[in-house]
Amino acid sequence: MSEAKQINAFWLGVIGAVWGVLSVMISVALSPWFDWFNNALSDLGVSNVAAIFNSGLIVAGLLASIFGVAYVKSERDNIVGLCGGIILVIACISLIGIGVFSEAFGICLLYTSDAADELDGVDLGGR
Repeated sequence: MSEAKQINAFWLGVIGAVWGVLSVMISVALSPWFDWFNNALSDLGVSNVAAIFNSGLIVAGLLASIFGVAYVKSERDNIVGLCGGIILVIACISLIGIGVFSEAFGICLLYTSDAADELDGVDLGGR
């Protein structure tokens, strides 16, 4: 992979991470009922800010997965880096799944959020 493509993939990863965090923060800011101690983040996915929250997770997952695939390609000779990149791509796919399958889908959210929790160490609010 050329250096220019690696740099582009790096910036897509950065933008994806920032996009995801900002979409969650905007969703929380627009939801006065949301309480970090009493609500799961997934509650935002079925509220008045569902479009912002869910689309933010989907876009963040897509952008970060492009970074992850580029990372896997660049680390194909390093087994540890390759394994880490594969785990990152799977976690990004799980993040997309959380955006697609909100709490309204019931058990689908449980599987996608549990997969994301196990792979990336961040609790996104699955029940």
